[in-house]
Amino acid sequence: MFLKKYVFLLTLVAMFVASPAAQANKQMDTEDKVSILVKALEKKDTKAVKQAIKAIGAYGKDAAIAIPELLKVLKDRPALSVYTGTFGLAPIGEKIIAPLLPLLQHKNKNVRLGAATALKTLGAKSATKQLLPYLNTKDQAVQNILVGLLAHSPPASLPNMLKSAKKSKALRLAVIRIFGAMGQKASHKAIDYLRRSLMDKDKQVQQHALTSLGQIGDKAGAAVAVLLIFFQPSYGALRTQAIDTLVKIGRPSLPTMLEVLGHGNASFREAGLTVIGRVGVSTPRITRALNSMLKDRDGKVQKAAKQALARLNKKATTQKAPTKR
Repeated sequence: MFLKKYVFLLTLVAMFVASPAAQANKQMDTEDKVSILVKALEKKDTKAVKQAIKAIGAYGKDAAIAIPELLKVLKDRPALSVYTGTFGLAPIGEKIIAPLLPLLQHKNKNVRLGAATALKTLGAKSATKQLLPYLNTKDQAVQNILVGLLAHSPPASLPNMLKSAKKSKALRLAVIRIFGAMGQKASHKAIDYLRRSLMDKDKQVQQHALTSLGQIGDKAGAAVAVLLIFFQPSYGALRTQAIDTLVKIGRPSLPTMLEVLGHGNASFREAGLTVIGRVGVSTPRITRALNSMLKDRDGKVQKAAKQALARLNKKATTQKAPTKR
């Protein structure tokens, strides 16, 4: 019995002693295989190059030695840029981030898109500081990818985003878009920044802030009071957008909308009724308020009250209707 245990222990020790050498040999084998695949990247046959790219990517981090050659394919063969970024570079991991960043500003749009797609596939959310400056791009496709990527950044990156937003209008608009893309995960600080952006003198900033608050939804209730400024008829398209945003915020907007029904400006009352009807939440208080507005002195307000009641009644009828089996 003792002899068997002794032999087992010796075998176990031998395995651990031998493992570094075995791992080194395995690494050498991997590098040899990747090196062979790298040579295949020089072929003119697109299908063969694609196969080589995907095979290299399958080695993941162990294929890091192929980064220079993969980058060369990405730059020199634009038609394969997105494929190279997705299946060749992204699987290698964070080592690709630094060499890809300059390519986000490459003169060829396919190369820019390939670099951005690689970062998206990798999910480079830890590279917030590095990515922020590249938001200032006129390439909408690339910016969309970066916005979506940065929307998943850790909360600690928020100060960097706010700092970046001060550098230019383009970056400010991009940061506003990022906060909207965060949706329900947007922090109170991000929502407060959007709320303050509603009061900006720049119409485009206001438009972006309205869109982002709508994307965040019911968590953006803190912005409801400020949204009332857009109920004035002079805001035109922004008024319509503000109503849409309040509808997307939903229930948190209703108490304020009920208060608006007593506003001296008919345009405000009409907008409030529109929001209430489209949110579609019916309570005794809301029903009483809408019925009272049927007697409003303004014809447009009366019409809006009828439409709101019709929406609520239709929804109530639909909810009570028995489901067909």
